[in-house]
Amino acid sequence: MAFEERLEALAHSLELLAGMHLDAEKRNQERAEQFLEQQAAITARHDREMADLRREMADFHREMADFQSAFRRAVRLGVQEVRNERKRRQKLDDKVAELAAAQVVTEQLFQAFLRRSGNGTH
Repeated sequence: MAFEERLEALAHSLELLAGMHLDAEKRNQERAEQFLEQQAAITARHDREMADLRREMADFHREMADFQSAFRRAVRLGVQEVRNERKRRQKLDDKVAELAAAQVVTEQLFQAFLRRSGNGTH
């Protein structure tokens, strides 16, 4: 092969390699652009999901605060009701004791009356 033919073959090979290189560079650029688009979409989705989670957490914290407030109120009312019931029972116990004492006195007076009256005969 003559020098010029070899030179022409080399030039042709270089053109093919340069074309292959440009094609590869173009594919790499397209892949990089796709990657950046995917990354942007993933980031946007992540940001939306995080915002949703933050809203849900805020709602959860509000609901828990409402529940805790209602629970504290229910416990406070329950304790107050127990105290009131205890007072009512104490008053009832005092009244029953008073009635029992009155019954004893009444029974004693009745027995005394029967003894004075002669057991119900005149």
